[in-house]
Amino acid sequence: MPTYSYQCEDCKKEWEATHTVADRYEETCCGTKATLLIVPKSMFFHMFTPHTYQDICETPIHVTSKNQLKELCKVHDVRVARLE
Repeated sequence: MPTYSYQCEDCKKEWEATHTVADRYEETCCGTKATLLIVPKSMFFHMFTPHTYQDICETPIHVTSKNQLKELCKVHDVRVARLE
């Protein structure tokens, strides 16, 4: 099962949880729904490298650019973390 990163919208606390893809939006904190963060595996590099993301939607998506990743995150209602 994939590990997802979350951030509370109220207290800004961040944590990781392991879920199935279908249950990835179910985390809560402080009585509100937590925001799902997308943390690219290439976050320690300054250059963007094409990568297949398995945590954006139910099927793996091959992303070839930062702009494509940002657009896919908007479409699937997830937030890009540490991409800039």
